[in-house]
Order: sequence, then structure tokens, then C-alpha cells
Amino acid sequence: MAGYGASKTANIWFANDIDRRYAGQGLHGLSLHPGVIMATGLTRQTDPKAFEGFDISQWAPLEKSVEQGAATQMWAATAKALEGKGGVYLADCGVAVPADPNGQIGANDFSDWAYDEEKEKKLWEYSEKAVGVA
Repeated sequence: MAGYGASKTANIWFANDIDRRYAGQGLHGLSLHPGVIMATGLTRQTDPKAFEGFDISQWAPLEKSVEQGAATQMWAATAKALEGKGGVYLADCGVAVPADPNGQIGANDFSDWAYDEEKEKKLWEYSEKAVGVA
């Protein structure tokens, strides 16, 4: 699951850096968490060993339907409240909040490492080199 967390962080960093680089041109970057959606079949080809030690029952109360999972994406694309805004992380059709540093991260909040301007820039530069545009 560490790879999943790293990929979500990279998504947030890219959206933040897109917003930083292009907001002046009217292009804004948003990132979001659609929720825990089990019905998609995305993990059907995942090696079961990847889930060893992972208690799926703890996520069951947070599970959403595919339609519920799409709601935040649709809201992000159409909400008047987000016009001209970017560099924010969204969850449950709202702007997520910083997690309690003394508590457990929840579905509608983010950890402090989600916003790191220096690392966001480094990831962007590394990606440009990796795809041959730098």
C-alpha cells in the first residue's frame, strides 16, 4: 500500500505545481480523493500478497458506490465555488482540511507532506527529464 500512498502524494504534488505554474493563465490544478470504492474491480489482477496484513473491514464503513465516488470529480469540474481556485485537495464534495497531527488521518483530510513546494518542483523537473522534454 506504500506505492498507493506515494502515487496519491504525486497526484497532489502535480496538481499543486500545475496551479503554481499556470494559474496566471487560467489553468488550475485540483487533486481529490474519490473515496473507498470496492466495486470497480481495479484490484482484480493484484497479487493477493499485496493485501496481506491489510484489514479491509476497517474501510467498509467508508465504502462508496461508483456513483458516489464520481460525485467529487463532478463537483470539482462544475462547482462555482472552485472557479479560479486550485492547489487544493478535495474529498466528499468539499475542500479537505489538514489532518490532526496527533490523530489518525481520515477520509476528508490530508497529511502535512501533501503540500511541499520544493518537492513538488523536484517531481515536476524529474518528470520532464523522464519524458524527454527538459
